Amino acid sequence: MSMKKNLVLVLSILLVLLLLAGCQRETYTDISASPKTEPYKHPETLISPEELNPLLKKPNVTIIDTRPLREYLQGHIPSAICFPTANFLRHPQIPGKLIDPVPLGIHLRRAGVNNTDHIIVYSDNYSHAGLWFYLNNFTRQVQILNGGLTKWQAEGYPVNTGQERKPYVGDIHLTGDKLVKPLEDIFTAPPYVRDIAVKKEGIIIDARPAEEYLGEVGPPGMRGHILGAINVTWDQLVNEDFTFKTAPELRKFFQAKGVAPDQQIIVYSNTPLESSFVYFVLDKLLGYPDVKFFDAWYYYRVAEFPHAR
Repeated sequence: MSMKKNLVLVLSILLVLLLLAGCQRETYTDISASPKTEPYKHPETLISPEELNPLLKKPNVTIIDTRPLREYLQGHIPSAICFPTANFLRHPQIPGKLIDPVPLGIHLRRAGVNNTDHIIVYSDNYSHAGLWFYLNNFTRQVQILNGGLTKWQAEGYPVNTGQERKPYVGDIHLTGDKLVKPLEDIFTAPPYVRDIAVKKEGIIIDARPAEEYLGEVGPPGMRGHILGAINVTWDQLVNEDFTFKTAPELRKFFQAKGVAPDQQIIVYSNTPLESSFVYFVLDKLLGYPDVKFFDAWYYYRVAEFPHAR
């Protein structure tokens, strides 16, 4: 009887030891399989399809599709209004320059956008970043849909066809007293950029396609790039599903390009759209403290400041 009890005791101890060993291995596997990822500096500037879906019918939410009207009509997120940034953000007289705040505010009011709206912008490329740039600098509650329409559809969420409109005129006003920070802390001028290029006291990023950066294509008189500028395109900053790459991946990418957080960084392009996308990544996702926006490439070329052809 005593031997039987001893045998049961030994088997019980062995079973407990095996269970403990199994738990330790399981815990170790879980930790290694889900390493902590460095978060974005301002994750609140993004919204996922899963987070957006419950907001579709909220009265104070305005979803803006910034693609051309013909693409919007073929399929868009339910309740989204069409606001093509290629039409509304470009200055009517000066190539490559952002439109002034007052006329942009008029366009937005006509589209039914209000001062108090929670605004979500999206596209299927980079065009939404320009509108985010403007609204963000005027203290609006604005987010970018991470992955845009591509990710929305990939997740199986519905799309509508035809055009949807707000049933009223909005009350949004973009005025200087509502700026997040002074204009001189956001934008920079051609002479300042020239000095940065000549003295090599910062990093200048050309956000145009490589063919334009190299001067192979582009409008006459606008080919080539600012002397010493490096080329970074929007599609280098996203995954195949159009979601943004992780903060470590983005940081590593820019480090390889010679871009560091402690540098003065200036971003430009032929239009304010591609450069806004790169600006968003550096300023909001990585939190680099000294990023400025340059929308006067045309003036720079007209003045014949230093550039590479």
